[in-house]
Amino acid sequence: MTLELGEYGTVLDVGHSVESDDVPNEVIGVYEAADGTPIYARAVATGALGEDDVHTAYHSSPEVTDQASADLAVERELARAIRAQYVDRRVVCVMNPLVEIGDFVEVVGWDRPLSGQVRQTDISDEATMTVTIREVLSL
Repeated sequence: MTLELGEYGTVLDVGHSVESDDVPNEVIGVYEAADGTPIYARAVATGALGEDDVHTAYHSSPEVTDQASADLAVERELARAIRAQYVDRRVVCVMNPLVEIGDFVEVVGWDRPLSGQVRQTDISDEATMTVTIREVLSL
């Protein structure tokens, strides 16, 4: 389903605030070689949440015992953390009984592409409804 902004669209408002405090964009790994020598590795995301504020996650594993494994481990951990991130964005639109929880929707005419799964609908006393769309963050 498509929800449209603009002169002939039905979308009245799209929530602009996004909390990114829990989205790690840096992973630091602290490991130990078999002889007890410390091994450190770092992976940093680039993109929308990657450059201004640093939100660090730490990773450790007894299975990592060399630098190559450490570098791979932090890259994998960063990729896992990024894939797991999403934001619930509230969209106010004209009442539409066809929009249901679980539907995949796209909002067109906004600042950037916005699509995701409907997680909640709230019907007001007026002719509007609020649709909460779970959008996957792409860093």
